[in-house]
Amino acid sequence: MVIQSEVASYLSTRPMTFLRSSLTIMQLMVVLPGEVGVGVAAVLISLLCRKSVGVNVSIRSLVVFYLGLVLILTTATYRSHFLVPHVVLAVAPVGMIIAAVEVAQIWSGRRAWASVAAAELLLCTVLLSAYAQVGVGKTNTDLVAQYIMAEAAPTALIFLFPGAAGSSFNRSASRSLSQMDYPVVGRVFRSEFDEEYLRESSTEALRETLDSVRSACSAGRRVWSVWRQRDG
Repeated sequence: MVIQSEVASYLSTRPMTFLRSSLTIMQLMVVLPGEVGVGVAAVLISLLCRKSVGVNVSIRSLVVFYLGLVLILTTATYRSHFLVPHVVLAVAPVGMIIAAVEVAQIWSGRRAWASVAAAELLLCTVLLSAYAQVGVGKTNTDLVAQYIMAEAAPTALIFLFPGAAGSSFNRSASRSLSQMDYPVVGRVFRSEFDEEYLRESSTEALRETLDSVRSACSAGRRVWSVWRQRDG
């Protein structure tokens, strides 16, 4: 995580406020109800119900560990944005364990129907998260590469952004054309993410790209621009 905060390409959240961090976590709870929402809810229940927290040291330790991880992720966001789904998922297993223990404690308190209802609610949130991913493809880079390879002239120039997608694009490309996997002038087969944001925002890389595109257009060559669509 220290290395990630030093070299990751995610923009930091400044100024970092309690309200902004809270809203971000709430957004993650809605987007990932089974992975994040359940854990946060279970921790809140444990904190509000002292009997639940005080059952044994193990549960108290898990709650403290969970809160510590969230605090680290939130604090690190001042350097590099850590409150993103694929990073926050690191704390999901701990939250699920706490939620399962809470359900077990309800059962041990001779509240069978309440424990069944809690277990069903827990299962529904997990299924809801799984259902949200139905039909969501990981990438269509291979299809884009196949289409361009079939349509592009031998003199064409391909501009690919971000260049990290080049590792997937070039694996599906059937022939070699002039290509810029920004910020690299050329083809990328292995993506390096260290200091990616600094390299992409480099004025030198932008100047080289513009020069290559202008040169291609002046020569009457077609430029294929491939962009990754951003969410929102």
